[in-house]
Amino acid sequence: MISEDFSAYAIKVEVSLRIRMDPAALTSAVERMMTAIALRCVANGTYLIGHIKSISEISDGSWLAGSITDLDGKVRSTGAFNSSSDKLGVVINALQYGLKMDKLETVVREVVVEQLSFIGKVVVEEIGGEHDHKGGHDHFCKIDLE
Repeated sequence: MISEDFSAYAIKVEVSLRIRMDPAALTSAVERMMTAIALRCVANGTYLIGHIKSISEISDGSWLAGSITDLDGKVRSTGAFNSSSDKLGVVINALQYGLKMDKLETVVREVVVEQLSFIGKVVVEEIGGEHDHKGGHDHFCKIDLE
């Protein structure tokens, strides 16, 4: 049984990059964001990470998957970006114990904006979950962030 202090949150992020970024820079940006999400969760009360995962894709179809399962925020990545790109798509899924859903949502969204908005225009689409933005919606919420 999942305890009351378990929460899970998933978002899809589309970034229109200000300049074309090479594969190494794209990898670094995604891994830095993932680590920042994990460490911010821990700083706010997460005591167990089930996983914080991401799958990122660029316009040529190449991808990078990242996974964090420890409180140290170390990302384990597989796959690779094959070329430079001016677009980046990322799906992030965070399962953890310690933060209530609204706090987990806030932490993930804040970190995504902090980490990615300086490299491009960020559009966030919430996937599933139970949250309310006054007016409600069932499956997703698309928010354009600059």
